[in-house]
Amino acid sequence: MGEARFYLIAEFESEKKLNKVFGEIKTFIKQGQKSEEFWQKYRESNPQQFWSKFKGKFPLIFEYLGEKANKDNNNSLARELDFGMFNAKPTKERNILKFNDEVWHLASWDRFADFLKNKYQAKRVNWFSDEWSPEFAPL
Repeated sequence: MGEARFYLIAEFESEKKLNKVFGEIKTFIKQGQKSEEFWQKYRESNPQQFWSKFKGKFPLIFEYLGEKANKDNNNSLARELDFGMFNAKPTKERNILKFNDEVWHLASWDRFADFLKNKYQAKRVNWFSDEWSPEFAPL
């Protein structure tokens, strides 16, 4: 396997709206980064014990996983917990959230984008990986 740089841009209705949710989005991303390590370490453990501990440690990621939570804790989470390898932090410029990091190639940030729209009311979210696209399709 290998890795690729993933980029995400989210537009919010206003700078005020982004400021209101920015702290929780940073927590969400940090939980995502830590949850991948937890999953790799305990993915072959008893599912009930795994999900009980997972939900307690990473409540935002448990919510983010939606229908995948409380089910298979092994292979079904592959490509779902890829929030980056270097603990990057999101940034903001006015009403725009930006985030990028190195991620295992062939991951998808579709669920990440949908979560920002549904939970935090981002108006538009776009992401791409440098392995799939020679250019970024801006918002």
